[in-house]
Formats: sequence, structure tokens, C-alpha cells
Amino acid sequence: MTLHHHREEEFYMNKSKSNDYTVASLKRQAKKLSKIAGIRHFEALEKVAKEKGHPNWKQLIKKNDDRAEKPDVRTPEIATPATLNYHHVLTSKVLGQRPNRKMSVKNHIKVGRFLKEIQGELTYYKKAYNIIRNIRIKMDTWLGGEYNEHELDTATFNEIYFGSFTHNFDTIPSLRQRSQLRTLLRRARGVIDNSYHDCKPLEGLHHMFDMAMNALIKWPQNIKVPVIRDKNIAAGTFIRFKTNKKVGIVFHHSYRTEIVTGYSDAGPFEAGRHEVSVMKVQPSIAEFRPFRLWLPYGICELDDGTEVLINRDYTPIWQRTTAGEVKSIEPETDINSDPFDWYFDDRTAPYYNNKKSLELCISVLKSWGVDDKNPKVLNRLPRAITEKNIGLIAPKGFS
Repeated sequence: MTLHHHREEEFYMNKSKSNDYTVASLKRQAKKLSKIAGIRHFEALEKVAKEKGHPNWKQLIKKNDDRAEKPDVRTPEIATPATLNYHHVLTSKVLGQRPNRKMSVKNHIKVGRFLKEIQGELTYYKKAYNIIRNIRIKMDTWLGGEYNEHELDTATFNEIYFGSFTHNFDTIPSLRQRSQLRTLLRRARGVIDNSYHDCKPLEGLHHMFDMAMNALIKWPQNIKVPVIRDKNIAAGTFIRFKTNKKVGIVFHHSYRTEIVTGYSDAGPFEAGRHEVSVMKVQPSIAEFRPFRLWLPYGICELDDGTEVLINRDYTPIWQRTTAGEVKSIEPETDINSDPFDWYFDDRTAPYYNNKKSLELCISVLKSWGVDDKNPKVLNRLPRAITEKNIGLIAPKGFS
């Protein structure tokens, strides 16, 4: 036996004691083996692969990738009861179930970031886009059941799963980017599985993740980035969303990025030019009354007994004195009081086609005698569009 064969045999005896390995560690072993045995690097890789029970290096890599598809997670102990119902805020109807456990806010933020990053790359792949969106909705619902407003402020809650994120409107992701999206999806699922115990709601969420992974693996070959040849859409133009036929008004359209920003019943929006169509018949701006601006979200009581209605962004819209006189109010007015009554929440908002919430809000305005009048913040809309300053209609910020 030659010296290098003896050293090679000794090398294998030392390295084959454990099956716990990573691709990176095996590459390091192959590099050392190449020097010890005086063989080329690819030959060393083949030898290392066979030592680990694989026909060749290529099969070892494939086997390792398959193993990576299934995250190695720790499942928490099952709580008693294992699941909790969540209900409609107004009707108390059971809408579904969630695990009887809290995932930390830190982990919710992490999962939300992963999901938003994935969805931002799926602009033109609607099947995968909608699956990820449904996962975000599910996680947003669980988050709302796990933490109340005292434990998690509304602004942070809104940002975690449905805050703004960057859409890729320019290109289709490369093969490498698609692989990174699958990695992000596995990481999101791993965080979730480490945080919740086994239960039926988690099984349903697993099914959604499986569908998402399958969609990312079977990426269609015929997806194309649409070419938009229209001119810029002017500020103040009314558009209609192609997905739900809702109406919005444009604040800005970037011809370079093809992103349209504006305001709708649900508040500020950002959409690709291909996702909206310009309305053939343009209504008057004076006729546009976005729900988020003029419908009451809650009612507060000041120290002097004055009642104040606020909209969804906590902007005061009407005030009523102890004598029963209803007056307009400046949007910047500080309200040093928390609402003592709410008319809807983010799951039952009237701008999401919830008729009962809409009827309740309008009935409140009628009882105040202002259902046919505009609050001061709504009257600022034309000026906000002209100046392209959306902050004028939300002086306290969007929440």
C-alpha cells in the first residue's frame, strides 16, 4: 500500500464515524481528501459521496435538497383545549378556529416579512400570489385573536401582515430567485411550526403552504411582463380595480415604474398600472366620499362631556356637545380619550363589503343628523390631490 493510499484510508476511517453532515462540510472534506490523495477535486467529491452511501455527488446534492424541503421543527406541547374559536365582532358568529397558543409578536413580524417578500415577486403569477395572500389573511386573523389592542397597538398590528411591501413590476424572478422564494416559504413555515402545537387549524395552514410550495416549484413558462404603453394617469383621475371593480382616485402615476398610488374606500392604495383601468365616465371629485374618511370608526368622550366621532385613522369628524348640538371639528384636534364604543374592526370593515357594518355606521351618522354632510377632513380631498399630499387627509397618520 502506498503512502497516499494509507493516508486516504485513515482519512475515511476518521470521517465516516458520523452521518451528521452538511453539503458545506462534505465539500471541505473533499478539499482535504484531494490534497491527501493527490486527486482532482471532482474525484474527491465523488469519493465522499459514495462514502456517505450515494451513487455520486449529484445524487447526494439532490437528496440533501429533498431533505431541506421538510423543515426540522420542534412542535410545542398541545394546549387544552387545543383550539379556540374566533367570532364575527358584531354578530358573534363563529368564523373559524385557531391554535390555543400565542406566537410571539417577534415571530409574527418575521413570518409577515417573509410572506410579503415572497408575494412582492409574484405580481404576474396570480395563482401563487393569491395563495400567499390567503396565508397572510389567515395569519392576520390568528394574530388578531392572540393579542388585543392593549397588548399590540393597532398601527403595529396593521403593518405585520398587511403593511406596505414592494412589488416587482419589472421582471419575472430568475431560477435562483425562485429558489430563494422557496427557501423563504420554508423558513416562514418553520417559524410557525416551532410556535404552534399540532391541531386541525395548523393542518389546514400546512395544506395552504403545500399548495404555495407546489405553485413555486411548478412555475409556468408562459408568464410575461405586460408592456404598458399608456401615458401617465393624471392626478385626480378615477380608476377601477380590475380584480374587484372598486373605484379609486389617483394621486400619482410613475411611468417609469408603472406604479399607481391613490385613495379608495379602504384608504391609500398602491397598484401596478396593469391592475387598474381608467373609468370612461369620470365622476366629480365632489361626489367621491371614501368610506375611510367619513364613516365613524368609534366614539370618544372628552373631559367636558363632549362626544366625538373619529374615523378609521383616529381623525375627529364630528363633535356633539352635552346640549346635543352637533358641530364640525378640525381634523388636527387632539382627542385625549380612547373610544368607549367601536362600530367595526379591521375584519368587519364596511369597505370590505360588510353590509351590517356599513348600515351601523350610517345609522350613527343619521342619529347625529350628519349623514348627508361632509366632515372637514373629507373636504380636504381635492386640495390633497392637487398638492399630491395624501397626509392632508390623515393628519394623525394612517393606522
